[in-house]
Amino acid sequence: MPPQQAGHRRRYRRRPIRNHTPQTKRNKQGLNLFQFSLANRMESGSVCRMKPSPPHWSVSPALQLWSVRNEMNTDARSTLHAIAAMGYRRVELAGFGNLATPGEVRDAVESAGLTLLATHVPIEFLRSKPDGVLEDTLALGTSRVVCPILPAASFQTLESCREAGREMDGIGAQLRAGGVQLSYHVHGRDEFKLLDGEFALDRMLAECAPGHVELEIDVLWVAHAGISPGDYIRRMGATLIHIKDMTPEGKSTDLGTGILDLPDILGAIGETHAAEDVIIEQEHFTRPPMETAERNLRAFQELISRKTV
Repeated sequence: MPPQQAGHRRRYRRRPIRNHTPQTKRNKQGLNLFQFSLANRMESGSVCRMKPSPPHWSVSPALQLWSVRNEMNTDARSTLHAIAAMGYRRVELAGFGNLATPGEVRDAVESAGLTLLATHVPIEFLRSKPDGVLEDTLALGTSRVVCPILPAASFQTLESCREAGREMDGIGAQLRAGGVQLSYHVHGRDEFKLLDGEFALDRMLAECAPGHVELEIDVLWVAHAGISPGDYIRRMGATLIHIKDMTPEGKSTDLGTGILDLPDILGAIGETHAAEDVIIEQEHFTRPPMETAERNLRAFQELISRKTV
């Protein structure tokens, strides 16, 4: 890989935001800030206008295992087999459950007939033991690592964003040299603070060379920031996407029962060709998590079957 060039700014696939009816009871100021930030980029010529691409739905969604964390902690092997029986073919890891080693996790995943899409690793381990993270990731049988969140302090000033970006870039470069891709999970809290007309997250990513740090967009957290998830996906073109639904109070809920515009979100995923990297996740429940996971898969399949874009 070529070294990062001085002054390099990270480029994502970006499109102008389109006019739309608000899809949530979101903070209108947040949407205006998004438009303002994007307008600045358009004026400066940093927005790439791309023609839409046809959607494709050739691969079923993965399940983020945080959705069934208690079950994984009790009996990971049985849980994985049950997930496969629902019709899932891929999973994303968030801890080893009651298994002890990467080898045990890989064996359990593969024995269930599943594929591991990615694994979440806290920033503390990425900072202190990048070689160990690389070794464990490959032993798990995947080539993707996701940093789930950075401290809020990383996004408070321009300099803190630059420092966080340089750190993530270094970690991403080290992992990529060993055959592993690093992504950052968008939480929509401090990442969307405006700093000189740009989101703090954009300022952080500007310090990262191409391919060193990709995005995992979580549609609920983007909506929490007052931004249309569909428009944000069209702008950024993420490689991994957590799809959820949200109650008016801002909690995750069963797909198709909340206030997010899921058809628009799925349309955006198809247009950016990120459909192979859709991951179902839910944190709050009105019924048992395993039942919810199966219902969400069926709801997702129903949404896809109704798509006409």
